Amino acid sequence: MAFSIRRLVPEDHELVRTVRLRALTLAPTAFGSTFDREASFSDDDWRNRLRSDGYPHFICFDESGQPLGLVVGGPDDVDRDIAHLFAMWVESHARGTGAADARSVTVGHGIIRVT
Repeated sequence: MAFSIRRLVPEDHELVRTVRLRALTLAPTAFGSTFDREASFSDDDWRNRLRSDGYPHFICFDESGQPLGLVVGGPDDVDRDIAHLFAMWVESHARGTGAADARSVTVGHGIIRVT
């Protein structure tokens, strides 16, 4: 399966909302939030999540452009060479295909300087 991975920007607020709410619906106990809480977020709330100085959000797409999953990461507060994964979710049909691995590597490279 071929993947493309892209860091989201504020203009992607509808996409991240759709994918995140789907994840919260299908795996409600996997996250530290709830569908009801995040469904009430405004467009500005979603845009703020995707601002350039916020935690990077990445979506993995299949070859037809459909989202397969979401990952959110951020740098360590003390050691900027360490990246943390804060949230990760993959569509059930894409599990075991390498989509999660591809996103994890992208988060690490997207957050820290790779030299």
